[in-house]
Amino acid sequence: MKILVVVPAFNEESLLPHFLRHYLRWADRIVVLDNGSTDRTVEVARRHPEVEVRTFQTDGYDELSVLRNLEEAGREAKGRYDWVAYPDADEFILSTPSGRERSYLEGCRGQVVLARGFCLVHAPEEPALDLSRDLLSQRKSGYPSEAYSKPVFIRPEAGARFLPGKHGIRPDPPCLVEDPGSIHLIHAEMIDWDLWVYRKNRRALSRANIENGYSTKRFCRPREDHERIWKEALARPRSPVPGGEVAHE
Repeated sequence: MKILVVVPAFNEESLLPHFLRHYLRWADRIVVLDNGSTDRTVEVARRHPEVEVRTFQTDGYDELSVLRNLEEAGREAKGRYDWVAYPDADEFILSTPSGRERSYLEGCRGQVVLARGFCLVHAPEEPALDLSRDLLSQRKSGYPSEAYSKPVFIRPEAGARFLPGKHGIRPDPPCLVEDPGSIHLIHAEMIDWDLWVYRKNRRALSRANIENGYSTKRFCRPREDHERIWKEALARPRSPVPGGEVAHE
């Protein structure tokens, strides 16, 4: 069985080393779709022989352009890979029991696998984030959220196409979808205030995004919106990270 991971990236120098280390534990190859990064994202990716970098340019963050590039990589995987995973750079797929991602997929009969969303949160008692150390050893709690649940593994021959936001698919032909409850998508979004605000405002939205309302509720918002969302997240009841017992260091 061969697994390909495809990830869009723009200025992901901080998170990409953690992302690559996590997925290279069980993926055969990673394709980084770099959208014109101005930091060391491409340099970091090219340090690994198992990672391929493809570049494309857009005028600001353009959702439809990102989806086209993801779908192209998925089509090229047909006949070469059994599964393609489509996480974002701040998303970590974990299984329970831990470390069973490949074994689950080997026995999976479906064409699309859904993951249960979980938002990782910087708890008040936890120290400041140290990007030289593994993220999941520093942030150990958060809250489950359907808003972060999405399809994460897709067979290339399924012909599935993502809806804007990648939280849904447009199956053509219809796909057999599995929701095992043992595959989790850990969203490392709210692990550090400064990093979170930067990633939400690091580039302008494209004209097409603004006209269609894509990502306008999540990106390029006033600071007071970020402060409100951050406080609400910290006030929510927290639970341990699913699959967090895996040794990440």
